[in-house]
Order: sequence, then structure tokens, then C-alpha cells
Amino acid sequence: MEFIIFLSGIDKLILSFIYDANFSVVENHSQCFLNYRFVGFYQSSKRKLIICTDNIKRQTGYKRNGKFRRKSDSSNKTAFYIRRAFRHEVTHAIQACNKGEVLDKSIFENRKLHSNKLQSLYSSARFSGKKQTEYEAYWMEDRPRIVLSMIKKYCL
Repeated sequence: MEFIIFLSGIDKLILSFIYDANFSVVENHSQCFLNYRFVGFYQSSKRKLIICTDNIKRQTGYKRNGKFRRKSDSSNKTAFYIRRAFRHEVTHAIQACNKGEVLDKSIFENRKLHSNKLQSLYSSARFSGKKQTEYEAYWMEDRPRIVLSMIKKYCL
């Protein structure tokens, strides 16, 4: 799976714990082709995380005309968005370990999302029907250490 080359050390540890908790991870599943803007999915009935690597690469301009761009520009942006998508979907997996509930109910009282994520939140909530779990997943995207501690707490 190509997305692994974009993960940080802590993300690779999270990935190993995901496997230990009997989740599967696939890349560029057919759901990704519904819309190039989709970057990931979590299928609760199958305990499956889906990372849409090709969509993220397309959005970040990682590959153009069959040639990779300079590492200093698009690959860093691609890694950033792949890591976020991965942690977002992992958060949904952790929520599944917690019977589909949010992990920290206080998140809505004192943890704000950046305005750039709000539009994505509304789109995801319309798709999933679960605004609170989506809110938490968007908040956790930028907090790999918290994701790591939560997977240990709820899934292992």
C-alpha cells in the first residue's frame, strides 16, 4: 500500500495497532471513485478503513504528466493530507471500539475546529449522519499522540 510511505513513525505505530485490533486497511477502494474529493472512509460493518491515496495525490498535485514533482512542494502536502485522512478514519475505528460513541464528550465544549475544517465537517456529517463522531474525528486528525493513546485505551 503506497500510502504507508507518507506516514510518520507514530502513524506507522497506529497502523500496527489497527491491525492488532483486527481492523483491515485498504487503499483506493471502489468507494474512492465516487468522487475525487473523497479522501477516506470507514466501513463499520467490515471493520475496514479505506484511504483514497490516488484522490489525495490528485488534489495535492503530487504527480503531473507522469512525473513526480519536487519533494519540497507537493509530497509534503500529500503526506500531510494522507496522515490527516488516516487519523480521521482511525478515529472512527476507535469510536467503533467504543460502541460507536464519541470518545470524549467534553470535546464539544472546549475544543474548536479550525474554520477550514467546518465545511468538510458538514459534508461528512451529511454523508454519515453522525455530526458528533465526525467532529471528533476532524479534531483528532492533527493529534496523533491522542489517537495513539485512544486506540490503546479502547481497542487493545
